Formats: sequence, structure tokens, C-alpha cells
Amino acid sequence: MKTIHTRARVGSDGIMELRLPSGVIEADLDVIIVIRTIAERGSDQRPKMTPEVWKQWIEQTAGSWKGEPLERAPQGEFEIRESFE
Repeated sequence: MKTIHTRARVGSDGIMELRLPSGVIEADLDVIIVIRTIAERGSDQRPKMTPEVWKQWIEQTAGSWKGEPLERAPQGEFEIRESFE
């Protein structure tokens, strides 16, 4: 299953046209469309992240760092504290 989030504009004729990349070729698809106005969504401009979307995002980004190797800086000396005993 693939989730695509996009915005569209409805013309003065009340028709909304969507062109979305599906990632598949010559296949039958089950498509579900939820229509809500921006006002219905509230002030939060990002869609709510479901557990499935969060898991997919983690799997896509985990291990994707391409920069310099990450190294933990020296942590210094730990302070000696009094015992609870």
C-alpha cells in the first residue's frame, strides 16, 4: 500500500483533476480518495502521522546518512556523587 498526500484546486466548474504517479504499470488499482478543505484540517499543515506512515518513514530514512561518519565527542569525566546508603 502506498500513501500519497497532495493538494489540488477545484475549478469554477466544481471539477478537480488529479494526476498522480502510481509507481506501477498496467495494473488495476484500488484507489481511496478523502476530500477535505484546508479549513477542515485546522492550523496544523502536516497530516497526522499514522503508525504505518511513521514505520514507513523510519524504514526509508534509517541508514541513509551519506555525509562524514558520525562520531561521539568525548564525554569528559563523571562527577563522583555521594552514595544513597
